[in-house]
Amino acid sequence: MAVTSNINKRQLSLNYATLNSKGKQINKSINFKNIDTAASLDNIYYIGNEISKLLSVTISNIATVDNSTITA
Repeated sequence: MAVTSNINKRQLSLNYATLNSKGKQINKSINFKNIDTAASLDNIYYIGNEISKLLSVTISNIATVDNSTITA
């Protein structure tokens, strides 16, 4: 599964697809508030990567509010 991460005004959102109890694919989102806007894309990618390990998913890309993007 892939995770898409977005930074928007000091908030990091991780969106990922997962299966519900009936086996149907659903989209989930985790929002982290008060993320340091001075953090580099590498810092944010690292945070997302660590979280994705916990969720057993892979990060596909990270996009910022200024449209900078890093793709795995």
